[in-house]
Amino acid sequence: MSLEDPFFVVKDEVFKALNKTRGLYLRWRELGEDGGAEVEWTTTELRNSLRSIEWDLEDLEDTINILFLNCIAANVIVWGDNDQRRRCVASHL
Repeated sequence: MSLEDPFFVVKDEVFKALNKTRGLYLRWRELGEDGGAEVEWTTTELRNSLRSIEWDLEDLEDTINILFLNCIAANVIVWGDNDQRRRCVASHL
């Protein structure tokens, strides 16, 4: 698949955001409650990063659902067959 594939673009964004968030979380834990302004800034950044990950995961879910609907439209799978759904989506990723 090309790098323009929406699945891979969103997946990469999620991994980058997770790495950033992991660092923020570790720093937030180090600071504790007595970190003053830095703990407030880190908390805000951590919340923003988690929101961003949530949005990226929603985009990823939308991409997978589009693939699934395309498989149904192409008569590759039957609506209720979850095993076929997984195989179809996996074959397009």
